[in-house]
This record gives sequence, structure tokens and C-alpha cells, in this order.
Amino acid sequence: MRPPPRAQTPFWSRLQASRLALAVGALLILLVLVAALGSSLVLRRQETEVWKKQMASHSLILADHAFQNMTTAYLVLDGIAERVRAAGVLDSADLARRLGGADTYQMLRDQIQNLPQVDVASIVSSTGDVVAFTRTHPVPPINLADRDYFQAHLNDPT
Repeated sequence: MRPPPRAQTPFWSRLQASRLALAVGALLILLVLVAALGSSLVLRRQETEVWKKQMASHSLILADHAFQNMTTAYLVLDGIAERVRAAGVLDSADLARRLGGADTYQMLRDQIQNLPQVDVASIVSSTGDVVAFTRTHPVPPINLADRDYFQAHLNDPT
């Protein structure tokens, strides 16, 4: 016995079903692409906010570290200045005589040896002559009177 013949679906209805399937497939692909784009934009914005917060935190940490380094350097420089004041010098010649020796050179070297942020420490007279510094002893003839930073300190000792 033969199976009964199948009813043939008309060509136009098969074509419409095919178009409908393509349209639904294209719509689904479009929705997936829009969802992927939207989620990537949201994730990018969230990640940018996380990085901004981290950078703000790192900036505070670096600022605090720089402050601590500067405070340490100022404490050492204040200690050196106190030793100069304690020497009770009267003028530039007296400063050179009392603090121009090898003991002052060694004291300056000891003061900055654990401070990598301080390159050199110097004792300079009011005339601009370097009396002692940490690079060498005896001090070569160096005068800083024409330097802008020396002029700034000379005009405003505070």
C-alpha cells in the first residue's frame, strides 16, 4: 500500500515562511549585536570609574609619600641649620673658619647618607661662598651669589 500523497504547500507560502524566518533571524542577530554593544559600553564606563577611583587613591598615596620625604629632608636641613646657629658665628670669615673643616664635612655626609632624595647639603656664607658641602673636602672655590635661589633666600630668609 502506498502512502497517501502529501499536500503540496504552495510556492508563495514557502517563500513567505522563508522570508519570515530570515527576518526573525536578522532581528535576533541585530538584538544580540545591540545587547553586546550596550553591555560593552556599560562595562567600559564602569571600568573607567574604577580606574578613576584607583588613580585618586594612588595620587593621595604618592602625595603623602612626597610629603614624608620632604619632611624628612627638612628635618635634616633644620638640624644642620641648628648646628650652624650653635656655632655662634659672627661673619662670613668666622663661618669659614669654624665650619670649613673636615669634621663639618663628615657631619654633613652623615646627615644625608640615608636620604636618597637629598643630593647635596651645603653651608653657604651670606656672601655666597660655599663653606662646606657633601661632595668633597676641601671645598673648591664656589660662589653662589649670582644664583636666583641664593638671591631669594638672601632677600627673604624665612
